Amino acid sequence: MANLSSGERKKIYPFLAKRDGEKCANCGKSKREVKILEIHEDIYERPLRAENMRLMCHGCNHIKELRKKNMLRTSSISAEHKKSMACYPLFIKWLESEMEKPENNFHIPYDQVVDQAAFLVGKEVTGTPLSPKTIERYLGPLCDHPDSPYLTMAGSHGQFEIWKRGHEPDEDRVNLN
Repeated sequence: MANLSSGERKKIYPFLAKRDGEKCANCGKSKREVKILEIHEDIYERPLRAENMRLMCHGCNHIKELRKKNMLRTSSISAEHKKSMACYPLFIKWLESEMEKPENNFHIPYDQVVDQAAFLVGKEVTGTPLSPKTIERYLGPLCDHPDSPYLTMAGSHGQFEIWKRGHEPDEDRVNLN
């Protein structure tokens, strides 16, 4: 959450909600789905500037890559980091669309996500694949805590799978989160 006073929050939140809709700027979940949306400051500076702020659910607001201490001015960001930042939103959209495909039934083998996303998302943005480690870094915050939209489970044959939260099976699998 942004380091704002309650008065600042009361002024800024309605503006951001009107500008961007009352949904998480990262994963797209509505306020109704997540109960609370937090104000995230991309660049921590005063005076406050709305173009440096967006609404995020608690889970997305705590993604390591988005924490204030990791936010750098774009002029000091490496080319590889810029590529990673540009690919992350596309990865989220890709994963969501893959989960929704009827043949996937709300889950995909972990290795398949890493391999396919590294190739397809990277190629779409820059023409070159992302590293599998980058995809694994993307997946960590998306699967690590109870507010995450996905979870990692071991299947009955020992293969790790990523499940859309709320659609996971109850039996024959071990939750790794």
